[in-house]
Order: sequence, then C-alpha cells, then structure tokens
Amino acid sequence: MTTNKKAALFMAGLSMALVAGCSADVKTDKGKADTPKAETVSSEPVTLSFLQTSAKMTDDEFKMWVVDPLKKKYPNITLNLVREDNPDKLAELISIGNLPDIIYAGPVTAAKIVELEAAQDLNDTVKKNNVDLGKFDPAGITIAKQLADGGKLFALPLAFNFSALYYNKEIFDRFAVPYPKDGMMWDEAIELAKKLTRMDGGVQYKGLAIDGNINRLGEQLGLPMVDAKTSKSVLQTDAWKSVFDTYRKIGQIPDNWLENPQRIPAFQKDRNLAMLAGLSARLGEFEQMMSQGQAMNWDMATLPAFPQAPKNAFGGGIFYMMMSSKSKHQTEAFQVIKMLTDDEAQTMLSKQGRRSSLKDPKYSQVFGEDLKSLKGKNKDAIFKMTLAPQPQATKYDDAAFKELVAGGNQIAKDPAADVNTVIRQTDEKINKAVESLLKK
Repeated sequence: MTTNKKAALFMAGLSMALVAGCSADVKTDKGKADTPKAETVSSEPVTLSFLQTSAKMTDDEFKMWVVDPLKKKYPNITLNLVREDNPDKLAELISIGNLPDIIYAGPVTAAKIVELEAAQDLNDTVKKNNVDLGKFDPAGITIAKQLADGGKLFALPLAFNFSALYYNKEIFDRFAVPYPKDGMMWDEAIELAKKLTRMDGGVQYKGLAIDGNINRLGEQLGLPMVDAKTSKSVLQTDAWKSVFDTYRKIGQIPDNWLENPQRIPAFQKDRNLAMLAGLSARLGEFEQMMSQGQAMNWDMATLPAFPQAPKNAFGGGIFYMMMSSKSKHQTEAFQVIKMLTDDEAQTMLSKQGRRSSLKDPKYSQVFGEDLKSLKGKNKDAIFKMTLAPQPQATKYDDAAFKELVAGGNQIAKDPAADVNTVIRQTDEKINKAVESLLKK
C-alpha cells in the first residue's frame, strides 16, 4: 500500500466527487442480466466478535443499534463486544490471528488495520449481496476505496463524525456569564473561558478544554505535520504558529489547564469544566447519563474557529465497518455490516444522533429525534460547520504526532516557553524521528 493511497484517508474535505454505484449485475451469454444470489447465512448458532476501536459507542448504543436488531433478524447470531484502543494491543491481536470478526473503527485505526493486512476486501461480498454503493454519501465511499491500492474496498462507512462546543449551562448561570454563541472565533471563546475559570465554593472551575491535543487545532486548518514529498517536518509556518499561539492561550489561562485524559471526565462527571470542544460521541454519552439519572444541563454552539477558516470544524471524520480477513464466519459477519448500513439501521442511527453515511437528506432531517437529552438543544450548530480538509498523510505521522503533542503541552503549561522556540525545537525533533525511521 503506497503512502499516497493511505494518505487519502485524511484528504481534505472528504471530496464530494460522485461515486458510481457498484453494479451487481452479471451479463449472461444472451446479453441479459442475472443478479448473483446472495450468500446464504447459516441457521446454526454462530458467535461473532465485534471490535470497537477509536470510534466510540456506548453500551446502550451497541445494544440498541446492533444487538437488538440483529437478534430480530438473525436470532442464531450472537455478538461479543471487544473494546480496544491501544494500537500495540491491536497489532498483537492481528499478529496472532485473533482480530475480531467485525471491526468498528475510526480512520486512523482503519488505515492501520489495512496496512497490517488484516482487513478483508469487501468487493466480491458487496456484489454477491447486491449492496448499492451509490446509496452512500460519495465522500465516504471515495475515502474507503482510497484505503488501498488496486480498487480494493476494505470498509463501508457507517457514520460521519462531527464536532461542536459543548457547554455546561449551570456554570454559566452560576457566574452570570452569557452562553456561547454560534460563529465564535477561538479568541472569543478564550475570553469567555477567562470569566469562568475561578475558584468558588471550594471548587476550581475551568473555562475551556479541547477533546484531544494541539493536533485538533492543526486539523481544523488542514495542516500537515510532515511533507509527503520531502518527508520533512513543516511546522515552521504562520498557520502552525497561530495553532501554537491559540493552544498556549487556552493553557495559560490561570488554573484552566487539564491533561487530555481528564477533560471529558471534568465536563461530564466532575462538572467543573464549563466548555468542551468535543466530538460526536458525547451525544450518546449524554443520553446514557440521562437514562442513568445523571442528566446534566448542557447545550452546544458551533465549534470555535480560526478567522482564516471560519466554517472549518475538526477533521478526519468517518466511522467504518470492516471485516477481519481471518474471520471464519465472513458470510455472517458481512450480514451484520450490511444490516448496519441499510435504511432501517441508518434511520435509527440518525435519530440517535449520528450523522448517516447515506446520502439521502431524509436522514439528516430526523437527526437526534429519539434523544431525550437533545430536546431543546441547538443541534443546528452541528450542521453549520464542515469537516476540515485534511492533508496528505505519511507513514511518519505517528512519530510526528508524539513530538507535536509534547511541544503543544510544553507551550500550554510553561509560561516561560517561547512559541517560536518550541516550534523550531519540535520541528527538529520530528525530523530526527523521521530520519531514525528512514534508517530502519
């Protein structure tokens, strides 16, 4: 698999070029069209493993979206849920031939599974089961096909990610601060955060955090870490400087800083974080919190943006369904995937707050209808922004990412750190990491 092909997974904008539907017709000698017979699903008891990795799905969502519909349609099939986000452990599962039958993954993990030759090409199975690829949003199929060379199809898109600024209304009310508005820039959100970062009643309230690291802001501007042609770091630009400056401003608000693993718990559990620039998985978690009697008083606004890209949300937003090439039950595994990309399941996903992978506008029209926790919320904020265009990825991005995060954390936490110096040093560290990989 070439670097250029893998890179397309992160390409800007999830190109909206039309993707032709894959015809399932096979011409006969008489020139007529015969439709291949769909694969026969075993009626014997079958147990499949279902991997959730780098694409969040709550227990409630898994039961509602996958387990219950499957039991209704194929009562003989049982699913065992496996959760694993550690790349090293995933690689270990693959190395011993124990990758789960069905894989629900985000773009980075999907690309890694393909790279490790653990994904099953779905082209023949799609044809045998008369799956019309033309029903999908063209962006999802285009990028799925670009996971591999030679026209192979290693994944079908299940849903699109999105991002928004979630906020705790109780904290705003407590300090009589106006709620966030749609269309804010990052500097406006930071000024708002300063008013909310204070000690009160023995609780240290924090104004603003990002679900992720400094890379999220780089994504929002579609910035590469490593040039795909030269394999050199490209952090020393005005655009990256604006990213580092913004991340510094967030971190340098006195008493505002939270380490990345603490941010979602601070917002949803401890409830001492006023604003979280977060992703789509939060909606399912809010709903689960409500069902457990732990509802919070929240709402959302559009994700704060940079003036040079005022409509860009975070990037990299497709959730994929894949099949293990080692699965002993590929026919049954694909039926689960097919079920999840059919109209009934996609309607349910949309009503449950996930952006459908299918192109028919009817799915966006019913978005969030079944979420009690979304009633009265500003869900239009989700659709006012677009996924940011992503740069061409390289095989050195993992190494670059580690150095980028370290540099971002340094500039956010150290008041004495100079932005230009940290960028230059991070740039040098990335180049050394790349050189080390090139020697292997």
